[in-house]
Amino acid sequence: MKIKSIFNFTLPESLEHGNIKKTYGTMRLTKVKDIIDVFHDMRVKKNPSYFYVILLSKVVKNLGDNKLINSKVIENLTPLNFSFLVDFFNQINHNLSTSYPIICENCRKVFKLELEIVGEF
Repeated sequence: MKIKSIFNFTLPESLEHGNIKKTYGTMRLTKVKDIIDVFHDMRVKKNPSYFYVILLSKVVKNLGDNKLINSKVIENLTPLNFSFLVDFFNQINHNLSTSYPIICENCRKVFKLELEIVGEF
């Protein structure tokens, strides 16, 4: 079984101000190298609050029509969109779980079995 590594999302606010068009994007799971690179980034060394700006610029693969994501793109997000992406990042990287339908042999009722994925298969 392969662990899903790319996740789709919809920002709570459109990137086009005053437009009701939804903004879709994709984010990949983080790698240890991403974290190491962020800690070595001079902007993070000077100002630790840049941590998520730099990290999100590495793991967000596209945002609406924008395929080139860098720190400037992340810096220009609204606070609501930025906090959404931080929460989404934490959700996909720290709460990997999967569910399986199981059938009770006695009553034939279907239940959902939730499993936390820790480590590798």
